[in-house]
Amino acid sequence: MWQLEKNVSDYLGIGHTIAVNPGTIALFMALHALGIGPGAEVIVPGYTFIASITSIIFARAIPVLAEIDETLTLDHEDVRKKITPRTKAIMLVQMLGNPGHLEEIELIAREKGFFLIEDCAQAFGAQFRGRYVGVYGDVGTYSFNVYKTITAGDGGMIATNNNEIYRKAFAIHDQRHLTLRQGVEQGSRTVIGLDFRITELAATVLLIHFSRMEAMKSHLRENKQRFKEGIQDIPGITFRKILDPDGELHTILTVLFPDAQIVRKVAKELGCGVVSDSGWHVYNNMEHLLGKKVTTDEGCPFTCPYYGGGEVRYERGMLPKTDSILGGSH
Repeated sequence: MWQLEKNVSDYLGIGHTIAVNPGTIALFMALHALGIGPGAEVIVPGYTFIASITSIIFARAIPVLAEIDETLTLDHEDVRKKITPRTKAIMLVQMLGNPGHLEEIELIAREKGFFLIEDCAQAFGAQFRGRYVGVYGDVGTYSFNVYKTITAGDGGMIATNNNEIYRKAFAIHDQRHLTLRQGVEQGSRTVIGLDFRITELAATVLLIHFSRMEAMKSHLRENKQRFKEGIQDIPGITFRKILDPDGELHTILTVLFPDAQIVRKVAKELGCGVVSDSGWHVYNNMEHLLGKKVTTDEGCPFTCPYYGGGEVRYERGMLPKTDSILGGSH
């Protein structure tokens, strides 16, 4: 696994990576390594895979849902509106292989002194302005499950340039061992850790897939371009906004229709679903989030005495811009 970590670090141009299993754990580790917990709020988009939100809850912090824009990533203007005295971090999700508003959101984080977490689960290998996604924030995270750019069946990774964050994250993922298990550890362990290490077998499979990265990216680009050219003259359709066409991953061609009625007719003809109905990616359909169905009876973090923000409520329709955009997406 150390060879995998070194190869990916070199590829991304970042100081440290830690291979874990799975990608959800990478998010969980990132939050803990940054010291985010009870009393804190983390701004996260309402359109994302559920793990972005649940990792915050399991860190005992509060997810604050924000709008997306036509990039299908965080709307940086709404991020500013969602800031409170309790905000500790912004989680920018690079959705469907498309980098979000990195420059604007990085600026907000630096201005306010917040942590920036890049959830790149769906965007390993994507670039923005010539740099790979995941290296802009304090921490970047990736997923390697069967739906991602490269895969070992499952797996994930955390990336950072910060030595202290790296040491703490390594301790968390490996029962508080020192980095790479070097040195005499007894008496020098600083935090309690768990066991989130990727297996050597999965790491070996990922190394093989990783060696084919650029060929796969080229193939994806060609396929997407061919499909896009084939339908771009259809009246009424548009495509999501791409901030850096040279850097996107080209895994998904997202089509925007004039209204929800049309997109549902098209989906029926094609025999498929629509984005707004996704139960794992759209906040409106996350009944366990809307109902704050946590694992323990006392209701933490929503009842945490360290949290000073009053009652936390999640409701269908609370992000009207997101609802409008996703209602016409396919």
